[in-house]
Amino acid sequence: MGTTAAASIAALLFLGCATDPGVGDGLARTGRIGPDHVTGRARLVGSRPFAQTVIETADGRTVLVEGDLAAEIGMLAGVEIIVTGSWADGARPGRTLVATSYELPSVEGEPAVVGTLGQDDDGFFVSTLAGDVRVSVLPEALSNRMGARVWIVLDDRLGVAQYGILREPPR
Repeated sequence: MGTTAAASIAALLFLGCATDPGVGDGLARTGRIGPDHVTGRARLVGSRPFAQTVIETADGRTVLVEGDLAAEIGMLAGVEIIVTGSWADGARPGRTLVATSYELPSVEGEPAVVGTLGQDDDGFFVSTLAGDVRVSVLPEALSNRMGARVWIVLDDRLGVAQYGILREPPR
């Protein structure tokens, strides 16, 4: 990643720092932080439409993810993620987490941005909890998806090097 993109992301990381020591920078986070958390790789198990989202932890545990963000987290299958929320009622702690927030520390070692894709007179941006992140060039597949929830990794010219669509734009 070039110095321009790295400096832009570093500035947003600094400006968007969370006060909770268990939570990262806010740049690649979505939702309200819960009291409980789990870190690991997001996975989808089962067949659609009955697939379930789980987090596989480094120590081999599998935690079921439920709640409004479960489908979105499932779209991050294979990515290291931190999910916060509350342990589900009636379940043993550590088995089912009702997600209220998640964050991506990185995607393949590069800083990620999670937010809503937008466009204004100055061009394209991703609106995050820490503020808007300007994007110089969008892939054609994203150019007609304003309002979609996405994750992106920027290249050194602030173009999109990698991306994923977490939720399609409202119709």
